[in-house]
Amino acid sequence: MLRNTSLAAFPGFSFAGSAQRVFALADGTEELQICPQNHGTLNEQVINDLQGIGFTRMRPHANVRLDWGGPRIVDASTPWAVSKPYFQRLATLSRYMGAKAYSIHAGRNAGNGGCSLGTMLDNVARVRDTLNISVAVEGHAASGGANNHLIMKFRVIAALSATTRMYD
Repeated sequence: MLRNTSLAAFPGFSFAGSAQRVFALADGTEELQICPQNHGTLNEQVINDLQGIGFTRMRPHANVRLDWGGPRIVDASTPWAVSKPYFQRLATLSRYMGAKAYSIHAGRNAGNGGCSLGTMLDNVARVRDTLNISVAVEGHAASGGANNHLIMKFRVIAALSATTRMYD
């Protein structure tokens, strides 16, 4: 049995197309992670379709596509005034699917069009409060030697986990 399955395992397919492939290959799964690598936008009908395939526990992952009229990529470094409508819509969908958690990308640092680590933590708290579920922050791997993301190294993650600011 697959415990937790990500639709990112089948990029390029619709949400339902990926879910059907997961369901066909697995003898069961406990939770399905809905990802931005799939075609289409997440809405109540997509959630109904996934439940019809047999998935009852789902959770959204960073940048899952929504019909909201804002930028395509929304991460923890996106200014709250820009990302707030995205997370308000995601909150509605998260409640509809019964999600218990959400994972968000940390985003870019202040020198690369993002924000400071403190602002990112404040944004994550706002996301948590809006969604009313646990929020995990996912770092990034270095790309091309660039050091432009907020959380890239284990020591930063260790320092964050040692703080008293918890997000669930």
